[in-house]
Amino acid sequence: MFRTSCVATILAFAAIVAAGETRYVSPEGTPESPFTSWRTAAADLESVLDVASDGDQIVVGPGTYQVTRPIVVRRNVIVRSQRGARHTVLDGGNRGVARCIELAGHSAIIDGLAIVRFQEGVRITARESTAAAVRNCIIVRNSGHGIVFHHGGSAKNCTVAYNDGAGLYAYDMGGGGDDPANLILYGNEKGPFVRESANIGLHNSHTDDPHFFSATDFRLRSDSPCIDAGRNEPWMKDARDAQGHRRIHKDVVDIGACEYSAAE
Repeated sequence: MFRTSCVATILAFAAIVAAGETRYVSPEGTPESPFTSWRTAAADLESVLDVASDGDQIVVGPGTYQVTRPIVVRRNVIVRSQRGARHTVLDGGNRGVARCIELAGHSAIIDGLAIVRFQEGVRITARESTAAAVRNCIIVRNSGHGIVFHHGGSAKNCTVAYNDGAGLYAYDMGGGGDDPANLILYGNEKGPFVRESANIGLHNSHTDDPHFFSATDFRLRSDSPCIDAGRNEPWMKDARDAQGHRRIHKDVVDIGACEYSAAE
């Protein structure tokens, strides 16, 4: 079964990550390759990806990053924000950029980014038995689909809303990955989930009104049906949500990118 091979891939990748470098992206650094400190952080993701190796972790500092061409992640790296998607925005500016990110690395992961105003949010093109994944991201107001699965991949605990295409679009599946789960898929013009392959499902996700704070603030109100409605998974143990908080605020994870907090 492809899920068995996917688990093996993830375990192998975890061993690689332990030996990898940590590299940084920030609008406040003085860029100096190989970008291994906040002081010498790159100003953009593309520069770091040019020097990254399999197993590296790329940490993106708070800010809004203007993206003028698709970012292709070819290496098996983790790209994660320092403070969560609400504070870390990749903005296409409605300039006709085809997509924000293409995950081509077999085990590439993006975690905790906001992706706005592109033609397409994220496309996963890594193929056989891929463990490529999108986690804890806010993908909104793009002119096409939010997340596209091409042959494999997964998405977990993302908020995908108000895109002009489908929230998720899947075709030519069968090469691996794990079924998407714990997603908010709301207000997307062509529906929450369009699939041209039967070999993918959708689990513990919400496609009706999630009761956001507002149309621009994607935190959950206290009456949200997404609170404590998700499915806990092992990767969440040390993960952070879109606000930089612990991914599981109570005993059960919330659906979407943001964990509900009564203090906010």
